[in-house]
Order: sequence, then C-alpha cells, then structure tokens
Amino acid sequence: MNIETQIMQDQPNIQNDTQPKDIAISVHNVSKKFKLYETPYARVQELLSLGFKRLHHEFWALKDISFDIPKGSTVGIIGKNGSGKSTLLKLICGITHPTSGKINVNGRISSLLEVGVGFNPQLTGRDNIYLQGALMGYSKEEMKERAPLIEEFADIGEYIDQPVMHYSSGMAVRLVFSCAINVDPDILIVDEALAVGDAAFQKKCYSKIQNFKENNKTILLISHDLTVIRNFCDQVYFLNNGNLVKYTSQEEAIQDYLVSILGVSNNSIISELNFDVGDEHARLLYGSIKDYNENIVKQININESFYIEMKFEILNDSNLYFFPNMHLYSEDGTCVFVVAFPKDQNESFNKKGIYIVRCNIPANYLNDKKYKISLALTSIKNFVTIHFWEKDVISFQIIDTVKDIKTRETGYSGTIPGVVRPILEWDIIS
Repeated sequence: MNIETQIMQDQPNIQNDTQPKDIAISVHNVSKKFKLYETPYARVQELLSLGFKRLHHEFWALKDISFDIPKGSTVGIIGKNGSGKSTLLKLICGITHPTSGKINVNGRISSLLEVGVGFNPQLTGRDNIYLQGALMGYSKEEMKERAPLIEEFADIGEYIDQPVMHYSSGMAVRLVFSCAINVDPDILIVDEALAVGDAAFQKKCYSKIQNFKENNKTILLISHDLTVIRNFCDQVYFLNNGNLVKYTSQEEAIQDYLVSILGVSNNSIISELNFDVGDEHARLLYGSIKDYNENIVKQININESFYIEMKFEILNDSNLYFFPNMHLYSEDGTCVFVVAFPKDQNESFNKKGIYIVRCNIPANYLNDKKYKISLALTSIKNFVTIHFWEKDVISFQIIDTVKDIKTRETGYSGTIPGVVRPILEWDIIS
C-alpha cells in the first residue's frame, strides 16, 4: 500500500518518485503554513473584502523538512511545545496536507494522536472500534475477530456500550490506544497521548510497543519523557521552531532539546576540556547529573533517583582535610540543601591525584521544578579555606508526568507547592 500526499502548486518541480521498499516513511521538502487571525471575525472580514484587506499573518509550522524512516526502526521526535511535532504527524497520517512537499507512506498506518482524534463522540465505544477498523481497511467479519481483544485491552467495562462523549480522558485514551495497537499495523504513530493514562495502563501500553519493536514494526514516537525516548528509539530527531535537526547520536539530540526548554547552554555540564578553576591546592575538573545507567542527563523523572557527580584534582600531597561540597538551589534561588562529604572519609583526599565523588539524590524527593547546583571544595586545618566555589554550574529539571501514583495518592493532578516532595510514613495513633 502506497499513500502519497502531495501539493504541487508551490513546488511544481516535485517528482513522483517510486518509494524504496525498505523505507516506511519518506518526507521530502515538506513545509506547512497556517494563517493566523487576530480575532475570530477577522477571517470572515477578510473574505468579505474580496482580498483587499489582509487581516492575518502567516505562520510556518514546518520549514522544508526531509527525512526517511527505514522499515522496522523506531524513531523519536522531540522538541518543545509549538515546535511543529504534532503538525508533522498529522501530515504523515493524512489528517491535513502540506503547503509544499511530498510525503510517501509505505504500509498500513495506525495512529494515536490527540485523544479522540478520529473517534465519533456520538457513537459508542464498540461502534467506534468497528469504525476504526473500517478506516483501516478491515471488513466487518475481520473486526468481529479483533473486537474482543481490543475491548479486553481497553478494560473500560460497561462503558464500551456508552457514547464516547461521556468518557473521561483516561477512558478515551484506553480505547484509542487499544484500537491503534490491536489492528496489526505496519506503522504505529504515537503522539504523547499516553500521558493522560494511569501508571498501570501506561506500563501495559509500553510493553505492547516493545512487542511491536521486537516484531520489526515501524514506530514513530513523540514524547517529552526522555526515558521513553532513550529506551525505545533507534534514532532521535529534534524539531526546533519548525526546523528539523538530525543527529548521529541520540544524546546530542536530547541535550539540544534540554537546552531549548531549560534555557541554558551545554557548558552548564562542566567538562575537563573547558573548565579549570581552583587554587594551588586543588582544582575543579568536572560536574554533572547522571542517571543509574551512567548517562549524563538534564531531565529526571520524579520517581527516579540520580547522582550529582563531581571530579576534582588535589595538586600536591597535603595534611589538609578536604571536604567536597554540593549546594542545591531551586530556580528562584531558594537553598534546598548544602551537603559535604562525610568527615570520617575525607582522609582519602590527602594524596595528590584525581578524585570523583557522588552524592545520591533519592527518588520522590525533589519536586517537579528546575534546579541549579554549585560545587565547592573546602579544607579545615586551623581555619576553613575555600579552594573553589563555582555557583550555578549545573542545571537540571525534575519532571512529573503525573504517571507516578506514589507521589499522588489522592489523585490530585495539579501543581504541588514546595521544593521537596518526599514520600513520608504516616501512622494512625487514635
């Protein structure tokens, strides 16, 4: 099956090339323009003026995008809100058309875009299952065989026979995902919609996606959850203001994405190549945030523990007692804590050499905010000496996708105040 979406007006020189059999999705020089109006009535006023009044401005959501996705690969697209990710997926799915360029899709697509896209809210869940099957090209008899599996996976009980308009967002995404994943597509496209599902359902969905990956299905995935991107994707594209950036390294794409959302430069991850600060006794070489897979990260899920790592050099043998220090601040400058290396272990640093120390930050401790870290090294002999103290050299963000039920036992999904959000034990005493 070969589906081609092509708009010739703006680029009459586009050729209708034959799609290579090993390419699932091919996007060539695709751009998408929208007209934005200042008021709801401006469009009508512009039409009534027969073109004499221009009451809109043009917005290019995508700008000359090109890439090929091989069959059997899993590709992630990341970028901050408004970068053009969802627009790109809608173009690939044929929901809307490009202003210019060409898209070839080689295979049967099943998509999970915005919750409810493609579903008729007036119809029951069961009717929508058959509707989706018909849109995918399945006969009614074929869907009779698949429908029980879809219902079981969605697990919405008697609501399957109620109109979708009465569903909660969580129930809707259960049914949408179940339809998308259980019709045996060649290509699966998922756009962050799983963020509204509960933790148990998300785990089941990601297990199903992993099964698709193992069976060499093509997967195109948009997610702000970088753990998901790292775990599933063979390649990552970064969309930034409508422009697509390709990378040979997954981590390069992720680091540039983090720079775009955190507003910091990559130099906030200190490296031995560009950082050298200290005095005649010691110097700072390196500092970073690392997850438990030894990846340098700048975004951590609230339910994951991580390390603050610091590398420094003692320049000469000494009888000083050195204390590595880490100072953590929230984005507004509030000091969360200051920690120093344990006194009973600091004799380890008396000899000349390079040392690496780590401070473990437990899961479900910091709140979902942006943070900065200052790194310092002090010593005590007869008085305290500061050998280096570099402020705000590492920045990172704790994210809460409302997936972790442990930190939200009440079911509340709004903003929770405070710079820490620990899970504490409670007792009933009367």
